[in-house]
Amino acid sequence: MLDQTDDLSAATVSLNKQQLALARMCTPDLGDFVLDTTSRLSVRMGITEYQATCYCDVGLMLQRFPLVAEQLDTGAFSWMLVRKIQEVLFAVSDERVEDVDAAAAEALKPKPAGAMRSGALHDPPQAPFHRGGTGEEGHPAR
Repeated sequence: MLDQTDDLSAATVSLNKQQLALARMCTPDLGDFVLDTTSRLSVRMGITEYQATCYCDVGLMLQRFPLVAEQLDTGAFSWMLVRKIQEVLFAVSDERVEDVDAAAAEALKPKPAGAMRSGALHDPPQAPFHRGGTGEEGHPAR
């Protein structure tokens, strides 16, 4: 998809990067009342409050997970996929952010054609990030 000589590919990458730029602009400051923020954003952007909340959530994720943000900034990830990544990373405890950031960023790096298993980005990142109790033979507890 990152073929800059292809107009469609270049436009898609540009759109993906613009979505991230919007999310960064929508990131609430510490202490902001999120409902007020999303209400103002929805009016200014002409979108629903739910959509404004999505931009806020992604903006916060980009701040909290800088290594993941670096990978997303390539423009190779659609807004829908960025939202899925944000949903998965949302539940990460503060104590685990650094480890999960590094592991998730590594998982998001480009792979040679055919190297990524099907559905890898849609699976919750339990196994590589889970260090709690285990199930049978070292498999993550579910």
